[in-house]
Amino acid sequence: MTLLTEIANPWNPDDDDIETIMLNSEFKDLRQFSRASNYVFLATLTHPQFQEGLVVYKPAQGEQPLWDFPPDLYQREVAAYQLSRLLNWNIIPPTIIKPDGPHGIGSIQLFINHDPNEHYFYLQETLGISGEIDYGKSNSVKRTNPLVKLDYSFLRLAILDIIINNADRKAGHILRDQEDNIWGIDNGLSFHTERKLRTVIWDYSGVEIPPDWSSQLEKLHALITDSRSDQQLFSMLSEEEISAMLARLENLIKTGTLPEMFYERCVPWPLI
Repeated sequence: MTLLTEIANPWNPDDDDIETIMLNSEFKDLRQFSRASNYVFLATLTHPQFQEGLVVYKPAQGEQPLWDFPPDLYQREVAAYQLSRLLNWNIIPPTIIKPDGPHGIGSIQLFINHDPNEHYFYLQETLGISGEIDYGKSNSVKRTNPLVKLDYSFLRLAILDIIINNADRKAGHILRDQEDNIWGIDNGLSFHTERKLRTVIWDYSGVEIPPDWSSQLEKLHALITDSRSDQQLFSMLSEEEISAMLARLENLIKTGTLPEMFYERCVPWPLI
């Protein structure tokens, strides 16, 4: 059986046309992930110009019903990506709705080349990730250091998870690619109106949000407030969910720091 570490995706998440390429490609074959709670497939897509690429396909009809989330979780996968795009944060792999999948409509997310053994706890312990960020005068220099770059990437993902109210940020949902970029996957359990944040990234509680990131959050708030009908994001969320997201965003901007754990169920299960 082929291991994930032996799979290489030639398609690049930094390609400006990657969404169009994914949308205009056809399915060639599917390989099901056996441990997923819903039907999830590693799919090979073919494109007349860009040959073959790999995506993760999550069809709506393969979702298990949940008592606290409405159906069509695949839309929340896309909404999380859309929000990260509005922030100009490359932290969620390109994700779109594919209406003509082999098992019907669903989301497809660009597969990121990674070692699945390198989950959040592994990276944190093996590489010595500190969870402590000193902005200081050398801020721009510090962010170019490979280890410090990961610290900043984890912090950025923690902020995004607070905004989208991610209820399932397991350690295995955090990937590192070969260029030391961090990616957050499996974002379907997000955007609930009730406070449901469950994540393994609590090492940055109390850390101040970088000033330039605070400005980006303020711009995001203004964009969402002023142009709800103009963004694909809003067609996938209810008015109540958008209002709740704005409230979380406002609180982050007001406090300027990441929150502390607020009750015992602030972590997912299992952790990895």
